[in-house]
Amino acid sequence: PEFYDDDYPMLLLGSESPTADEDEDLMRVNLFGLVRAVGCPSSDHKDSLKRSARPAISLMKHLCLDFDGASEEGILGELNGFAAAFCALTTPQLRNLKLNIHIGT
Repeated sequence: PEFYDDDYPMLLLGSESPTADEDEDLMRVNLFGLVRAVGCPSSDHKDSLKRSARPAISLMKHLCLDFDGASEEGILGELNGFAAAFCALTTPQLRNLKLNIHIGT
């Protein structure tokens, strides 16, 4: 699929993205982005994530590192749109990923 520059933050952040803030139609709906899916807390277990968080972080890894030939360019290659949008996340947005739970610290 083809993505435009404003699609990447929208897919990662949903309603919290700048694109959603600027579009009147999008302001009326509550969109969940991949960041929220990755860090969605479990309603059954304290300090745990929903089962869907594991495939969500795998999808994020694929989009940031493997999508559109990103892995072929190596570590010094240009970032794809998803990786660039991920690197532009703020500290509070990164905390929403709950990486400490994903990596088990």
